[in-house]
Amino acid sequence: MTNHSQKGTLLIVDDMPTNLKMLFAYLRHLKFKVLVAENGEDALVRVAHVQPDLILLDVMMPHMDGFETCRRLKENEATRDIPVIFMTALSETVDKVKGFEMGAVDYITKPLQHEEVLARITAHMTLRRLQQTLEGKNQLLEQQNLQLQEQNAELESFAHTCAHDLKNPLGNIMNLSEILVYKLGASLEAESLDFLQRIETTALKMDDIIKSLLLLASSRQQEVEMTPLNMLEIVTSVQQRLEHLIEEYQSEIVLSSSFPTALGYAPWIEEIWANYL
Repeated sequence: MTNHSQKGTLLIVDDMPTNLKMLFAYLRHLKFKVLVAENGEDALVRVAHVQPDLILLDVMMPHMDGFETCRRLKENEATRDIPVIFMTALSETVDKVKGFEMGAVDYITKPLQHEEVLARITAHMTLRRLQQTLEGKNQLLEQQNLQLQEQNAELESFAHTCAHDLKNPLGNIMNLSEILVYKLGASLEAESLDFLQRIETTALKMDDIIKSLLLLASSRQQEVEMTPLNMLEIVTSVQQRLEHLIEEYQSEIVLSSSFPTALGYAPWIEEIWANYL
């Protein structure tokens, strides 16, 4: 891997000692960490122990040529992403195409020119580092997405539990208020009957909220049906629901005579209006 005190780690693979010595001296002078291998087999052993940032690979070598060496590098999951630049005296298009098919990122034609070698190394190492940065950010994004999914699952479970815990006592309030209105309504004063009816109405609204909360908690598994809404009816219902608060704060809500039709889920939209008012 890259040493931060140097520009990067390079592996030069060439069966010609003169070429190795020349490139080694030039690249070391430029502050690269340089590894060398005299054949394809030696190169495969090298990368198994120390992975370079880029490989300069000669094509024409005995026993295992550069094409076969590159093919084996690309077959190995641990080394397949290391950029390979071929060094070759071959100038035929078919040879260059074969090199790219094996997975090389570029070619340098012999005799080598130092400026060209440096330019191609710099370009492909920069691309590789950008790719590694992007891969790192993608991995981080995947981890954050997984954490978010886990947190959403916990939130859904919490909302589901809370809603179920509230349903039973609220059901009792609804039943008792309905019984009281039915049995005592005729004997109650108007103000007391009004309060009792408000309790009943509010309990019904709370039941709708709990049902909506349960639906929201399971919305990943169930489809929420969006329908055209009569917004005036929804706002009027919210106004009636909050009537005692409006009176307490001596407020006045003036409604438009008409609202545009909207597409949505009524219980959720009603809660939005309730919070807004």
